[in-house]
Amino acid sequence: MVPPGSPLPLQQVARAQGPYLEGGDVMLFGPDILVGAGQGGFATDDDGIDWLRRELGDGYRVHRVPLHPGVLHLDDGLAAVREGLAIAARAQFVNGLPPVIADWDIIDVGLDEALERLVANVLVLAPGEVILDSRALGLAEQLTRHDVTVHTLDFDAVTPFAGGFRCSHHPVHRAPAE
Repeated sequence: MVPPGSPLPLQQVARAQGPYLEGGDVMLFGPDILVGAGQGGFATDDDGIDWLRRELGDGYRVHRVPLHPGVLHLDDGLAAVREGLAIAARAQFVNGLPPVIADWDIIDVGLDEALERLVANVLVLAPGEVILDSRALGLAEQLTRHDVTVHTLDFDAVTPFAGGFRCSHHPVHRAPAE
């Protein structure tokens, strides 16, 4: 069982004991759940991933996704825009793109822009409709070429504190469109 969270002073986080399961590391792809496994005090650890596997049971496949040491969370450099189309900073994936999305069309973003400006950390409103930071004009143009509806907003006061649009709206469940 993952114990309930308890706030710690920032200087104590590196010494805290897990298990850890961070929302920014969990992405849902139907019965496949990708879970980023990074390093550092704010990263999901293997105990957290094991807990999620046990909690979800046999109806789901939980995939551990090792991340580049500089990456805080999986959603720093991955967004599923719609079935078959994702934004990804390929360099964040130690073992290459996860098999769940390996055959998808990928709009590539650089690791630096993913980490410094969180350009891939978009909010997907519906399949093929996203909100992204207005500073990510190149990404907005690429998404538009893929028939994605793009809404841009200024978010520059938040990203210096390691927060993007998805960080502010962690999706837990999505009902299929009817």
